[in-house]
Amino acid sequence: MRSARLFSFAALAAGTTLTVLSVATAQPERPSRPEGRPPEGRQPEGRPEGRPGGRSGAEVPNVEASMKGLNRALQQLRDQVGDPAKKDACLKLIGDAQRGCINAKAGTPHQVADIKDEAAKAKAAESYRKHLIAVARKLLDVEQNIMEGKGDAARAGISELLKMRDAGHEEFGVD
Repeated sequence: MRSARLFSFAALAAGTTLTVLSVATAQPERPSRPEGRPPEGRQPEGRPEGRPGGRSGAEVPNVEASMKGLNRALQQLRDQVGDPAKKDACLKLIGDAQRGCINAKAGTPHQVADIKDEAAKAKAAESYRKHLIAVARKLLDVEQNIMEGKGDAARAGISELLKMRDAGHEEFGVD
């Protein structure tokens, strides 16, 4: 009787072990980390510890740098917008200009932030935002004209954008 119990116990232990092993080997393999990503728990070089890679929701874009990027793209577009051979380069530049515009719109220029009167500050902030909304719309029109091969219309749109830039700079006292 004792040997029968021992045999039953050994068979039960062996069966349990086989079951656990078969379940463990049937589990899907963990996906490897995507290429270019550091192992978990480590920050990529150049990134401060404890900060995510992208923009945080609280981070405000630098208005001046965004405006400079927008202006740089417009200057380059003005020089090459009519050349059909440079269509791809123009589309990249228009994307850069749009990105600069949207980033600038998300911030507040110091000319507006420095206004002491709250009512005047609110009015200036609204005017600034409306101006950049109009710029963003015009950039989309220029992009569509570039895509459709309408070089003259795109060139005219760039000229209008440069006039809008000058008017905005005059309104907000930008040199």
